[in-house]
Amino acid sequence: MILLLFLVPLLLLSILVISFMIARTPPLDKQKRRLAEGIGMFEDKRFEEAFLFFDNRIRNGEKCCMTYLYRGLCHAKKENLNSALYDLTTVLSYDNSVVEVYLERGKIYFSLGEMDKALREFERAFFYSHGKKADILRYRGLVLMEKGQYFQAARYLSKAVELGDEEANHLLMAPPFYNSLGFSKDPYNNF
Repeated sequence: MILLLFLVPLLLLSILVISFMIARTPPLDKQKRRLAEGIGMFEDKRFEEAFLFFDNRIRNGEKCCMTYLYRGLCHAKKENLNSALYDLTTVLSYDNSVVEVYLERGKIYFSLGEMDKALREFERAFFYSHGKKADILRYRGLVLMEKGQYFQAARYLSKAVELGDEEANHLLMAPPFYNSLGFSKDPYNNF
């Protein structure tokens, strides 16, 4: 009888802890585990196989944030930019805080020469990444350079360098930020 008094509460406590741990696993992590095979293909640069994997999942009814995200990324790697934009936009209907979506959409708009749209996407990526991803800062700097806003571009590129982005450093070491003699231009007077 005494043993039952200890076992029943222990069993109930175990059930509560397990259900709490399951509920705390973010949905994106669950989706990533389910789609690990296709994500592995994408990371191994087997884009055609990865595309077929995610496309089959979507056609078979497994429509979720990660399936559309990775199918959209595969489209982008295959330079099917309109299809990539469609899939990446669909991701936002599932979860509008996925940084990779805004980053990739920004890259696509940048490659299409649509700088205002690209800047808007990079600003959203910056917001949702809390300013912690160097490549987002670099792309914001590139867009601002294209728009002729060199001082602001230099600020973002410098922040990207602080986060370890070597490509941003190379951009800062080239014109318009450095003159032909290698001296830094004064951003207050020259930009």
